[in-house]
Amino acid sequence: MKSIYLASASLALLLAGASCSEKYDIYPEEYSKVMMFKDSGAHDFTVYSPHSVAAFPISVMKGGWNPDATSGAKVRVMTEEEFNDWLLESGAGYSYLPNNCYSFTESGQTLELPLEFKGGEGYKTLALNVFPPALGEFLETYTDASRTPVIPLVLEGSDGLIDANGNEMFIIPEYKEPSVGFLNGGVKMLEDGEKSFTFNIGLPFESEWDITAKVEVDPSVLEEYNANEGTSMGLMPAEAYSGVTDVAINKGAESASMTVNIDLDKAGFRNAIPLRITTLSLDGFEIGESTALVGIDNASGFKIDITADMLYANDCYSGDGKGVPGLCDGDFSTHFHSWYGSNARNFDEFGSYIEFTLPKEIQEIGFDHANRQSYNNGHVKRVKLYAWNGTDWVEFADCNAYGKVLLDRFDVASVGSFHCPFKFNKFRYCVVEADGGSLIGKTTAFWSCGEIVVYGR
Repeated sequence: MKSIYLASASLALLLAGASCSEKYDIYPEEYSKVMMFKDSGAHDFTVYSPHSVAAFPISVMKGGWNPDATSGAKVRVMTEEEFNDWLLESGAGYSYLPNNCYSFTESGQTLELPLEFKGGEGYKTLALNVFPPALGEFLETYTDASRTPVIPLVLEGSDGLIDANGNEMFIIPEYKEPSVGFLNGGVKMLEDGEKSFTFNIGLPFESEWDITAKVEVDPSVLEEYNANEGTSMGLMPAEAYSGVTDVAINKGAESASMTVNIDLDKAGFRNAIPLRITTLSLDGFEIGESTALVGIDNASGFKIDITADMLYANDCYSGDGKGVPGLCDGDFSTHFHSWYGSNARNFDEFGSYIEFTLPKEIQEIGFDHANRQSYNNGHVKRVKLYAWNGTDWVEFADCNAYGKVLLDRFDVASVGSFHCPFKFNKFRYCVVEADGGSLIGKTTAFWSCGEIVVYGR
């Protein structure tokens, strides 16, 4: 709830009188000393479960035309009967928080606090202590979703005027388990040549305990990212990075750091390290932002020059575009087109494919796949990759990221990297689905492509 701030005619008199001391006689005696909450109204207050006490600060102001006057007041908790009367009048959606959950002292149940202003004193500060263990216990069984529990305070004067529009305050405690999480998590893509990133893990306040967050590599974080973003980044090899470790936040600190270092000679390209905070060393804490991902592209250094004599297509319509050479001529405005027409073709599990014979053996591969620019159809949606192991074709990748990226004729999908369990120099780039449907079995679906750039190592 937004804090409520109130002003009043008497406060205006109070402030005006302070600058007109030579004319005290024009003001009634009752305005010689006027008191009010500095911030009356409603205030949210977050308390955390591990704390035994959480102090809410309160300020009471004193003014009037006689600043040298002494005055007395008290701040107290409304009785439940008073509060219920106030509810009937105001219609507010509040309920009365039991008074075992708070006190003006750090122990016991002190529900009112006297204030004495000396001459020249303009304000007093105090605190209402909220007890998170008692609050948490109460909220466990609280079921009225239509009303918010509050602590209702009232300011009363024993010697002096109380501003009627600044004499009530309502504290709305919000009980939370504090979270420990990545403070700079999310997805961090390093620039080419960068080889480290420092993550910060912390709490929302200075820790009163030694607490350790266990950080682990979790491939499911990368799988979820690829599925949501239409990407196909690979999992970075474990030998290519270091620094993923438990992070200890010491008592008195709000955070601690973990630097992940990457060996670019071993990291490959278009790979990422997906991280998750899995456990905390202390009970009573939640894991906040639990995941992070640091990745690299670096594909440009692994480009393989492809020529048409390295390619074979099982499904090419030479009358549309440049045929197979259109896939590797370096000109994205030319294109390759598969067969199309009213007569259905019948494909096996490889679908409509391009077979590549590379000039060297590789084990990691990625692509830039450009749409045909001259016409806006035949977009590829799904590709499978098969490598030749000397005896059989072995599937090692199945990527549907194309369908989330290749939506317009000028789009380019940067896919991979994909890792094969063995080295190969011959593979099949199998288009198994395009925007016209499946290319497995009997079909009239087709695909086209402006260029396929190959990266590998």
